[in-house]
Amino acid sequence: MTEPHDSVKKGRPAPGFYPDHYDPNLWRYWDGQYWSAETKPAPAPTPTVTHRSNANAYYVIARVMGILAVSCIAVIALLIFTDVRAAGTNCGSVINSGSDSSIMSYGEAWICKAARDSRETWSFVALGGCVLFLILGAVIGRAGDKAE
Repeated sequence: MTEPHDSVKKGRPAPGFYPDHYDPNLWRYWDGQYWSAETKPAPAPTPTVTHRSNANAYYVIARVMGILAVSCIAVIALLIFTDVRAAGTNCGSVINSGSDSSIMSYGEAWICKAARDSRETWSFVALGGCVLFLILGAVIGRAGDKAE
């Protein structure tokens, strides 16, 4: 077995190249007692490869889809349960459309019917959006489970 260098016996680093304290691009030679004038370029840092799961991104997207679906449900409730008014005449809600004959006496039945029909159409559009967001959220959440 070989004897360790004298500098190691005294608690100093072993002779060799070490990072230069003044220039991070160089390594300077330590002879065991003194720093020499001999330098060499610092080795290129080795890139560290980290495995990052995409599952977290899937969960975030799935949660956003869930929030959008809940928002759609709120819009549907607003569209269905609030009164439709046209030209100052109360046409009722989509659920409780009121009496068309009382509105017709004001000559505005076609306006109220168009307003109610529009409200119904937008309710179905919002319902379709809710279903779409729920399906996308479920599919993306399932994909996140497989990505782990």
